[in-house]
Amino acid sequence: MSPDEAIDRILELSAEAHARRRGAGRNSATFHKLTGAVLAYGAALDLLTKLRKERNSNKEVREPRWLQSILPLALQVYKRPA
Repeated sequence: MSPDEAIDRILELSAEAHARRRGAGRNSATFHKLTGAVLAYGAALDLLTKLRKERNSNKEVREPRWLQSILPLALQVYKRPA
């Protein structure tokens, strides 16, 4: 999965988590779990967009190896209910 595809996917998951969070009870476990997921998605998006900006600014920036291991983890922070 490319960083651009990961950004798109994280945006989709974040929007879904926001929508579900609005429907959850304010002090419920689901509300707090979704709050954490939204924060994690925001952090992942921040990192990925910064990397994309650096890459697009004509600097030679190599994608670090750890980035490839973070993308799948970021996408698994919030799993859709079955």
